[in-house]
Amino acid sequence: MRKLATLIFLSLTIPLVLSSPTDIQEYINYLSSYNKKRIADKRLINKGLIIKTYTSNNNQLIWPDKYIPEAIEILKASKKDGLYPKDYHYYKLHELISKYNKAGYEKNKLRAEIDILLTDGVYSYAFHLMNGKVSPQYLNKYWNYQESHYEARDAMNRLKASIRNRTLRSDLASLRPQFSWYKKLQANLEHYENLSRSYSSINIPNQGMIRPGGRSNSIPKIAKKLNELGLLDRANFSDPTLYNSSIVAAVKKYQELHSLKDDGVIGSRTITNLNTSYQQRADQIRANLERARWVADDLTNRYLMVNIAGYKLTYFKNRHNEWTTKAVVGTQGHKTPVFTAKLKYIEYNPTWTVPKSMRPAIVQRAKNDPDYLRSRGYKLKTSQGKIVNSSSINWSAQDPNNFKYWLVRSPSGGNPLGRVKFMFPNSHAIYMHDTPNKHLFNKEHRSFSHGCIRIENPFELSLMLLSEDQGFTENRQDDILATGKTTPVYLKNPIDVFVMYWTAAPEKDGMHFYDDIYHRDEQLIELLKTPTEDLLTDEGKQKLVHTLK
Repeated sequence: MRKLATLIFLSLTIPLVLSSPTDIQEYINYLSSYNKKRIADKRLINKGLIIKTYTSNNNQLIWPDKYIPEAIEILKASKKDGLYPKDYHYYKLHELISKYNKAGYEKNKLRAEIDILLTDGVYSYAFHLMNGKVSPQYLNKYWNYQESHYEARDAMNRLKASIRNRTLRSDLASLRPQFSWYKKLQANLEHYENLSRSYSSINIPNQGMIRPGGRSNSIPKIAKKLNELGLLDRANFSDPTLYNSSIVAAVKKYQELHSLKDDGVIGSRTITNLNTSYQQRADQIRANLERARWVADDLTNRYLMVNIAGYKLTYFKNRHNEWTTKAVVGTQGHKTPVFTAKLKYIEYNPTWTVPKSMRPAIVQRAKNDPDYLRSRGYKLKTSQGKIVNSSSINWSAQDPNNFKYWLVRSPSGGNPLGRVKFMFPNSHAIYMHDTPNKHLFNKEHRSFSHGCIRIENPFELSLMLLSEDQGFTENRQDDILATGKTTPVYLKNPIDVFVMYWTAAPEKDGMHFYDDIYHRDEQLIELLKTPTEDLLTDEGKQKLVHTLK
């Protein structure tokens, strides 16, 4: 966890040469005695902590006059995190300073307002860097990642150094997620916002399939967009309507980076994707910066990361991408949940117990063909685990929706779980596994499962993890598989599994954008754009916002 010691941006007890504390005291009395929440017509986001801060500071001003302009500009840096300065009173503070420089008798009042709003803004920015602006628990009832916590008293005691040493900028920076993904997302956010400012949106008409070597009046606009993205040199525009080899190569790279089939054929999906504006891409990155803040405190040096939207599993070692494989995830009706757990064991030659939701269809097949279960390796079991001979069942009398036995498929290559599964016990009964349906990994969109995660190269993963964990060899793995017997192998050092939902992610070959398969970006982007004070005034949305109590 990022150290609580870095939260040195809170309250001060540094003795300052001040004007009268009367105005600060009046505001604190106003906030605490009359249950008011606004200062200078701005809603305080962290009212309770504001009262504690100034009360513990003897109702004195906290910010030295000379440090205020720099501190306010530090709040502007929230843009680099995909956040909005308006959430930290940035524009209101500028307005108050302008008034302060012109004011006469109201100077003390304005100075107190500036001080309080600046403190509130820094609190909010700091906490948003640590945990995100939006509370994921209220977007996802299954959320079980850990949130960064703090002790207010300890934090306030450490605040003195931040002001005394003028280190607010670096202290806040230390609260950002410290893994490389975050920094790369920041860089790409800046890049796409620059593109948005530099180029107007291009509307490329869909004029039918464009194949390599063909011609289309859409090629000039396509080439222009690829050039803006740095994928194509303008020297390759000699024949405007020809879909030449240079443009084909650029299109293939674009398709690869945007979760499209990278065959160089320009169809409706590629055109729609190319018409996505740079601002939309910036917003997509902004949503994923927020997701990164949600999980930063959980990430360890060695972990498995499932990206649901990207249909992939990645093994991170020393926080660097060590290995990646394709994945199949849950359908729209059976979404794979976002959660974290620990991989504790790997099971070779697993059996498969048919979920209740799938049981009626199989029972119906058994009614139509009494030999169906035997021929496919199914066994019937009672709830106590006793095996029942399927030939003893009067299938014509069975109701598929009220079948009392469990259906268990024996280990085999045709078993839906394949020959190996990866167990990280959790309340969702979700796990990763092999599959006999390898052809699905050739699909662009791979949301086909009932929620569990199928992986393309499971034996590479099992061997890699177990060889690191306990010197496991390929021969040993082959020997276990050859027995056909269900064999669990427990890890001596369980490994973290993070099942996440990234629609924009920096990979080794560049920034990748993924389809929002579960339609989650729009709501998150809207919440990030909505001022925090507006969310807090909406009783239905108050719990969506992270605040310091």
